[in-house]
Amino acid sequence: MSYPDHSRPGIGALVVASIFPAIVILIELVTGICAGAFFDPVPTIGHVVLISLVPIVNFLLWRALRTEDTAPVWLVIVGGVSIAVAASYSLLFLPMLPFAFIAIILVGIGLLPFAPLAGLVFAVRWTGETAASRDCGGRIAVGGVALGMVALLLVDLPATITQVALDRYDGSVQRRRSAVALMRALGDRDMLLRQSYGDSAPASGVASFLVSAWTNGVFWNEQRRTDAARELY
Repeated sequence: MSYPDHSRPGIGALVVASIFPAIVILIELVTGICAGAFFDPVPTIGHVVLISLVPIVNFLLWRALRTEDTAPVWLVIVGGVSIAVAASYSLLFLPMLPFAFIAIILVGIGLLPFAPLAGLVFAVRWTGETAASRDCGGRIAVGGVALGMVALLLVDLPATITQVALDRYDGSVQRRRSAVALMRALGDRDMLLRQSYGDSAPASGVASFLVSAWTNGVFWNEQRRTDAARELY
């Protein structure tokens, strides 16, 4: 079975879908621009691995669409994983995009938050095209998306537990004891320490952000959470 009719992706598409996100990831790992100003998008090795999949998988999809007639099953699966990861980071960076438009004039720095969105657009398009080359390719791709969501939840679990523990600590004595036990068992001590020193962006993933925003609002009381983090730590 061959791919449906479509123009083969060119070098320009590869630059936007793979090279651009790869450069942005490298810049963040070397300089920590986003971590210093907003939040740390790659706080653990697990996050680094998942976010690095996006440019790598997009390159593999690009090459497959140019050279192969039928995509291997594993490529469709990892394409789905890439979609989940890119979508997650696109949501995290979404509030920054209006400000990024303004910052584009500053030596292109404003382009950096657009990297996850660029990766997502091409991951969806190319995974769809490769999935169309196989029987049940759509289901396989959806399975990959589900796998990616599970992986995101797992790598973000310690940060999410930390948010839950902080929320529980602001309560009765019994709730505070359960928060301490939860934090000791599954929490992220490094994240808690950063928050105790006034980290203004505690969430590093979609799950932890949603938990924090659900209980504290999008614009949480920074001093209140800092005090709670110091006591809990």
